[in-house]
Amino acid sequence: MKFYHFLESILLVMYEVYKALGSGSFGQVYKCFDHKRKNSVAVKIVRSTPKVAQSAQIEADILLHLNSISGPGNSNIIKLLNYFEFRGHQCVVFELCSLSLYDILKKRKFKGLTCSQVKPIATEVLMALNFLKENKIVHCDLKPENILLSGDNSERIKLIDFGSACYEGKGCYTYIQSRFYRAPEVLLNASFGSPIDMWSFGCIIHELLCGYPLFPGNPLS
Repeated sequence: MKFYHFLESILLVMYEVYKALGSGSFGQVYKCFDHKRKNSVAVKIVRSTPKVAQSAQIEADILLHLNSISGPGNSNIIKLLNYFEFRGHQCVVFELCSLSLYDILKKRKFKGLTCSQVKPIATEVLMALNFLKENKIVHCDLKPENILLSGDNSERIKLIDFGSACYEGKGCYTYIQSRFYRAPEVLLNASFGSPIDMWSFGCIIHELLCGYPLFPGNPLS
């Protein structure tokens, strides 16, 4: 609750906090009302550790770059609306989206989707990945949790969580990709590029169709 009270002290001037959307090692995400824009947004409050703060800065820099470029696939990248620091915490504001692909599977009790349901989602993800490749950016953490529906009744998707992303040939971290979606290059500690995102994409499509991961890796790996 201490973190929530801190959040209230920061955000009530700029944003009205509605509810928590999720949390992780990075910090917490809240659904808020933006008093300036007069609409709902997602605000990520990042923990004040150097490594996590660096990840937030990388995410903001890459999204500012991507959001400034027009072209097919641009609309499938999450929009960064604001980025600021308060008392040592990085605060990142995004457009508000709906359920993740993982949430959809969970609601279905991990029963796979039909081919006709998966096809439009797959097309949208491929458009996003092609856009990233054209701009020489590797997502490095593609998984169902990081692919959101644009709205409750939409087949349009948004890629989120660019905290591990990098430019081709300029990887920032040695530990990347969640283990279920980790490409052979990463497992072998070899050089990597956009193909690792395509590997993750293939694993995700299998999971959407079947309801379970293609490669359920050892938790210790």
